[in-house]
Amino acid sequence: MDILFVTSDPALASAVKGTLESARHTVSAASDVDSLAGAWPHGTPMDLVIIDDLSAHDLLDETLSLIHISEPTRLRCI
Repeated sequence: MDILFVTSDPALASAVKGTLESARHTVSAASDVDSLAGAWPHGTPMDLVIIDDLSAHDLLDETLSLIHISEPTRLRCI
C-alpha cells in the first residue's frame, strides 16, 4: 500500500514512517510544505493519506489542496 503521512512533527513522521515500512508498506512522510512536494509528487496516486490534524495550518492547507478524490474512495476523518 502506498501511504503518505503528514505531520508538523519530524520525530513523529519518522516513527510512523518506520512502523508502517516495517509492515511492508511504501511510505512517504512530510513535516513541512517544502518536504510535501518531494514526498508526494504531483499526480502520484496514494492508497492512503494520513493527516495529523495538529499540523501547521500551511501544511494542512497545502495537503488538502493536493487531494483529488477518485471513485471508489472512502474519506474518513477520525
